[in-house]
Amino acid sequence: MDNFDWDTLSVDERILNVIRNKFKFKQMTPVQKAVIPLFTGFKDVCCEAVTGSGKSLAFIVSVLDILIKQYEKEPFNKHAICGLIISPTRELSTQTFDVLEEFLSDSSFSEFLNAQLFIGGNNPIIDGENYLQNGGNIFVVTPGRMVDLLEKYPQIGIKLRKHLQVLVIDETDVLLDMGFDKEVNEILSYLPKQRRTGLFSATQTKLLSRLVKLGLRNPIRIEIKEKKAIQLGDSEIENSLSSGTKSLLKSTGLQISPYLSNNYVILESNTHKLPFLVHFVKKNPTFKYILFFSTCAQVDYFAEALIKFLPSELTIFKLHRKLKSRRQKIFNKFKSSENGSILICTDIMSRGIDIPEIDWVINVDLPNTIQDYIHRSGRSGHQIGIQGNSMILCLQHEDDYIKLCQEKGIDFTQMKVPKKKLLPLADEISSWLRQHCRDNAEFYENSMKAFVSFIRNYSTKNMMSSILFQSMDWIDLANSFGLLKVPIMPELRKKLAECPTKLLAEPGDKEIANSHKKALEKLRSKGNQGSTDKVTRKNQIKVTEQRAKMKAEIKLCKLKGKKKKRFLNEVEFDELAEDARMVKKLKKGKITQADFDKHFGID
Repeated sequence: MDNFDWDTLSVDERILNVIRNKFKFKQMTPVQKAVIPLFTGFKDVCCEAVTGSGKSLAFIVSVLDILIKQYEKEPFNKHAICGLIISPTRELSTQTFDVLEEFLSDSSFSEFLNAQLFIGGNNPIIDGENYLQNGGNIFVVTPGRMVDLLEKYPQIGIKLRKHLQVLVIDETDVLLDMGFDKEVNEILSYLPKQRRTGLFSATQTKLLSRLVKLGLRNPIRIEIKEKKAIQLGDSEIENSLSSGTKSLLKSTGLQISPYLSNNYVILESNTHKLPFLVHFVKKNPTFKYILFFSTCAQVDYFAEALIKFLPSELTIFKLHRKLKSRRQKIFNKFKSSENGSILICTDIMSRGIDIPEIDWVINVDLPNTIQDYIHRSGRSGHQIGIQGNSMILCLQHEDDYIKLCQEKGIDFTQMKVPKKKLLPLADEISSWLRQHCRDNAEFYENSMKAFVSFIRNYSTKNMMSSILFQSMDWIDLANSFGLLKVPIMPELRKKLAECPTKLLAEPGDKEIANSHKKALEKLRSKGNQGSTDKVTRKNQIKVTEQRAKMKAEIKLCKLKGKKKKRFLNEVEFDELAEDARMVKKLKKGKITQADFDKHFGID
């Protein structure tokens, strides 16, 4: 059997000391044993490994060892950007940075290595100034923010081209699925070809194969299906795997944690979902939960109902991609929270996030794919020796999804539903939702947004959408959202008449809904001019900062005399003209406020 002791690894002793003394790790995982010797040995790697396999520590150790050797060979200053680690989300980047800081905070590293975390939600100008003042040998970034910095600070591109030794792209498949391939390719265009590159992911995709061709030189592919420190070809281990697990590995390349219990319930109505959640959580109020919904709008909407009907002793958080700068604070608070806390979120929390001791992951909406279920459920039971639990809330027509998962090798247990207890609670919650929609125009609007977003996701993104969509009772769904009326949607054309359920709205609800809509439109039309004036004043300050930055960059180019003056005039004229065009477009309604803010670099 192979030796998985860290002491057998040929990396710098300072790295091993931190692993022994801070992390208390005695043995490597298979991915660490496979990756580190190759990555530190001048090889490009493309690693596919299961969630929780230790990928992050594998590439962090590799990056540090590469940079230590480079420093000993040719010392560099604090502004030399020698390592770049790209992750798809702020949460993953922060998690990676925290692990990296465990090494760099040690005195044996802090004398010659430092790192910077650059993610969305912060002002890119502040990030750039932070680098100019404090330097950064290792950048841990999200792709969008890295592109911002490269565009605003030419010095960063110059330093990358000159000094970069190693590039890591973490959760590469997620990053490409999120549509960041354009940003990644732009970043790659700034980097030297003579570098070491590591791509780390849980699954392989066609896009990933294309990126491999662009970014790696004769990469070594590594596939790890186990988390524990065991010999991969061990026949005893292979024999211990169930036939279902072997089937799952073959079909998805992913493995369910052996410490995870997979469960599901079959509910008779959409209106029973929230009551079941409330009943289930009340039975176990000291547990830590993650509740997955399909869309951001659903998270915002249903969070209010759960806050209303769950015990006040529970701490409830909500998190999705649109929360921007608040996301990191919310994530940190939930991560450090004690038992008796709930995170209501979208799939942004399903990949690579390490939160200890999650008792239950509950899929309120069906995951879009089997891989999505595995990643969601992997937030629980991913720590060795700690039991985790996952549950899917299914409707009667959705049991085909469970059957497909079982065919692919996931062992599910059906849980009982306390129907008698759910019915009165379902009436209470449904009545509260509708009444709150009548009383509050903004809440009514949120109900419509949540309903529409769910339908668009359910009709197009789920792997079984062509089957499931036809069988859904859309009026029953509308009742579960507390709708006063069903919105007109192309997806629902001719389907409402076929539904067996009647809308629970009362006479006059449609008039209330129309009144809310008119009131909101009037309020926004009044606020538009004032908000535009405020933004314009704010932009004057912003544009002044950008002009100063541009002038500083021009100085770096060492232009002199008439050439410098002519260049300045051309730059300012073009920028001012473009700014004026954007202001006109906003006033005429041709662009959104978000487009306007993006143009002026406003977060």
